[in-house]
Order: sequence, then C-alpha cells, then structure tokens
Amino acid sequence: MTSRTFILDNGAHTIKAGYAGSEAPAVIPNCIARSKTRGVFVADEINSRLKDQSGVDFRRPIDKGHLVNWESEKAIWDRVFFAEELGFRIPTDDTTLVLTEPVLSLPACSANTDQIVFEEYGFGAYVRCPAATLASFGPAFGAPGECTLVIDMGYNAVNIVPVVDHAVVTAAVRRLNVGGKLLTNYLKETISYRYYNMMDETAIVAAIKEACCYVTADYAADLERWRAGGDVVAEYVLPTATAGGFRPGHVRGPGERVGDDEQVLKLGNERFAVPELLFAPSDAGLRQGGLHEGVAQALAAIDDETTRALLAANIVVVGGTALLPGVRERLTRELRPLLPAEYTIRLGAVDRYVSLPPH
Repeated sequence: MTSRTFILDNGAHTIKAGYAGSEAPAVIPNCIARSKTRGVFVADEINSRLKDQSGVDFRRPIDKGHLVNWESEKAIWDRVFFAEELGFRIPTDDTTLVLTEPVLSLPACSANTDQIVFEEYGFGAYVRCPAATLASFGPAFGAPGECTLVIDMGYNAVNIVPVVDHAVVTAAVRRLNVGGKLLTNYLKETISYRYYNMMDETAIVAAIKEACCYVTADYAADLERWRAGGDVVAEYVLPTATAGGFRPGHVRGPGERVGDDEQVLKLGNERFAVPELLFAPSDAGLRQGGLHEGVAQALAAIDDETTRALLAANIVVVGGTALLPGVRERLTRELRPLLPAEYTIRLGAVDRYVSLPPH
C-alpha cells in the first residue's frame, strides 16, 4: 500500500497536478516553448521565467486529442514530479498515481503511457482513466452522480461524454472539433485581417480572447447593438517591452490614459463572433452541428429513457473554454427546444450552476 495519492490531469493545454486532498492543484503549461532568443523553457518555466511571450514557438505533446510526442511529455512530467520550484518531489515508489487520458484514447497511446509510468518512474500503484469519469465525482451538484453528462470543453475539441455508474458510455460519446485552439486561431486571423498582424502572437491573442471574448445570449441582437454603436467595444492595451521592463497587456479601464509607446486594440463584434463557433461551427467551414446539437445527439444515443432524463438533469461543464462568460447560460437555453418538455435541464460546474425547469 502506498501512503499518498498524486493526481495528474494531463490536459492538452495545461496540466493540473497535486496530491489528493490538497485545496487547489498546480496549473502547469503542458508544452515546451522556444523564445526568439532560442532559449528553451519547459512546463512551469514558461510562466516563471518567460515574461515576454511575443513570437514564442510552443510545442505541445498532445495534438488532436492524442499524445503524439513522448520525448516532450516526459521532459514536462520530469518537471512536474521532481522540480524543486513546484515543491512536489514525489517519492514515486510510495505514491499512487491517478492519471487522466483523453476519452476514446487509442490503445497504442494507452499502452505507451503505461510503459512510461512503470518503467521510467516506478510508481507504487497506478490508475489511468478518462477525466470525465472523475468529473462525475465533483461537487457541481453537491454529491457524486451515478448519471452525469460531462461536457469537456478543452484545447483541441469539445468532448460530450455520458457517464453512467462512473463508466463512459462509449457509443454515446460525441466530439465537436471546436476548442480553445481553434477559437484563438480564428481570433488571430480576424485581428490580423482587420487591425494588426498578429499571426505569430499566439500567446498574446489567447490572453486577449480570455480577457475580452464572451458567448452572447442573442447573436443577432448583439450584432445590431454593435452596428448601432452600443457598448460592445472593448479596448485591450497590448503588452509592451521597455527599457525599464515588460508591461503585460490588459483591458483598458474607463478613463485610463495610455502612454505614447503603447498600442490599443479595439475589439467590436469579434468579442462574441469568435465564441459563436461553438454553436455555429459552419461559420468556420466545419461540417458539424453546434454544441447544443451534439449534446442532444449524445442523449439520443442512450437507450433508456430514465437514464436520458437523469443525464439531462446532471450536466457538468468543465475545461478552459467553459470559462468564457455566458457559455453555460446560452447552452441551457439552446438545449430547451431540443429535448422533451418534461426534462429538467441543469448545467453544473465546480463553482455554480444554471438550470431550467421542465415546461
């Protein structure tokens, strides 16, 4: 028996790591960065040592939902498990590792993961499972749910995963190829076409997306409001490197004065038009239905009527893209006409939930 359990949520964009029972996990970039000066930064070093991320080349070991570069991933895990700066210094032979993997992971990828964990690190015990099965134990609704529909809005895609008795219903899993990566790239192209050339500034555009974008409750109404000069426009002060140091980017506050050496990016309908891809992927040329349609299809693939109703009432939304303001409220409203009138629709998260009762 091991004395401690270490949990590693191996996401495509970030790793969430920590001992079981700790208050909050460490959030670590799951990538290796190469700066303009050809310096190499691994995992947590990106945030602690690389202040200016302009023009940085990021290499991620997970692509399209599959772990494809083990050399990079092992270097990142070495930092997570043993780096002094993170403070874990894991005694692997006396520790149980709980490791998450993408849903419907390829058998070859899973076998390689097992081999690395045992041969390279020698953990005393080891559990590998899809993250969705662990999400059903979360506190979104106050207690673990035997029937939980987990919507994992991640970096590469959105995975809609029905979990019944803490096991994934494989036949009902649905995937939407719109994730944080696509939204960032779409915003990057839009900004480069309309304002400044920022095609090489992935990190800056990602920060702009997180600070300024939101999911609108009514796309047509917000578009008309923007055309009429309404309060849709947001101003983002771009990061600036100066002789005295580096000034990070931020949203310009009301009445804030901007220095002569600073550039201000004004965002209008881009703020809500980019996240709208979650509900209208065809706007970017993808031949898929929206997020709400994917949820309805996943529920329709469940044979038992009672199980379908329980899943609709226990939807948990997780992932970085789910942090966009308004996404849960919009999804709840879009789902109502697609599901039977007697269903209760409830979307939960770790911090809050929104719900609509049956008609």
